[in-house]
Amino acid sequence: MSDEEAIEYLSNLRQIGKWSAEMILLFTFNRSNIWPLQDIGLLRAISNNYNKKYFPPKKFLNELYKKFSPYCSVATWYLWRSIDKEPIQY
Repeated sequence: MSDEEAIEYLSNLRQIGKWSAEMILLFTFNRSNIWPLQDIGLLRAISNNYNKKYFPPKKFLNELYKKFSPYCSVATWYLWRSIDKEPIQY
């Protein structure tokens, strides 16, 4: 399935929304091009790192998507980490 098909399929399951479906694809299936625009942490990180208002404009988010594609998941990960004050140990 493509990312969009998988998100649509998972979103049709009971109590799974678009954000949850994107997190499943990102963390469980390691999909490389997930851009979870409903994620508050991602939006906050974009606002901080690119000096944009919170919430960043949709046009700017689309430009970033094009720039980071096909590795939006990696960009998302780095953006999330940029707002963590303490290092995370795995």
